[in-house]
Amino acid sequence: MLGSIYIAGRQGVPQNLQAGAAWYCLAAEYGSAEAQYIVGLLFSNGLGVPQDDAKPALWFGKAAEQGNVDAQFKLGGMYYTGSGVSRDYGQSAMWLRKAADQGHAAAQFCLGVDYRYGMGLRCGMEPNQRQKKG
Repeated sequence: MLGSIYIAGRQGVPQNLQAGAAWYCLAAEYGSAEAQYIVGLLFSNGLGVPQDDAKPALWFGKAAEQGNVDAQFKLGGMYYTGSGVSRDYGQSAMWLRKAADQGHAAAQFCLGVDYRYGMGLRCGMEPNQRQKKG
């Protein structure tokens, strides 16, 4: 993708984060799931665009809906922590499960921790609200 050439400064092109972000944004607006995921990362880290807490969720969401496993994982984490979105353990579990079902190891680990320690993801409840089985 042309955006990656500008971001990394490769193939004789000087690094230009703003130009790279502009190319990725264009590809994202045209529906590229990969570009949507990268635009989410760019806004999350303030690379070539102003850092923004809400825009990553928007772009990760678009990519996640198209099946981008990394975006599904990121979005699940955002819902878990409430970063840029309202905290929602049910949404977190749904996106982490989608990523885990595609073989995303970190998502599988997160769900495993939940199952082990009962952090609330399975039922979309706040941590420690579920009744413990005795």
